[in-house]
Amino acid sequence: MEKIKPELRIFESSEELSSNLADYVLQVAESAVKERGSFSLVLSGGDIPIRLGKLSKAPYVRLVEWSKWHVFWAEENVVPKRHPDSYYWQAMQWFISK
Repeated sequence: MEKIKPELRIFESSEELSSNLADYVLQVAESAVKERGSFSLVLSGGDIPIRLGKLSKAPYVRLVEWSKWHVFWAEENVVPKRHPDSYYWQAMQWFISK
């Protein structure tokens, strides 16, 4: 897989950020699947599951090879997994269940 150089990106809106994140993750996922046969994504906090929810909608949903994805996350909140503050719940609600 081609090394990606770090860069700073500044977006004018939350929607622009979400769209660019979806584009970027899709690009990296496609490259990983092509090179290694699978893509692993680790979610570690913040509102990333909400933003990645964009991948479950057109036009992205038809482009993603979901069966090749492995999604992991770290849960730092000490709450039941179905609690709205649970990162598990957020990941399932906004992204994984779609």
